[in-house]
Amino acid sequence: MLPTTYLRPVAYHRFDADKLLLKDERGIWHLWMGDHSGLMEIEPELADWIYRRPEIFPAWGPQMWFDVTSLPLAPERI
Repeated sequence: MLPTTYLRPVAYHRFDADKLLLKDERGIWHLWMGDHSGLMEIEPELADWIYRRPEIFPAWGPQMWFDVTSLPLAPERI
């Protein structure tokens, strides 16, 4: 059995809230595109650049942790 990965949303895209900037319990940054492409590990410098973009909003509120299998998926487009 694979270990469960827990992630904390740090920010989300203004126009597509299924797209998330995340950090895991080891401090590694990830992107979640809200589709079936899976979790993408990114460098801290890229995470910082993304976080500073005007279309990115910080995820305010309690710092909740989520199992990777419970992250949101956008509806499939036909």
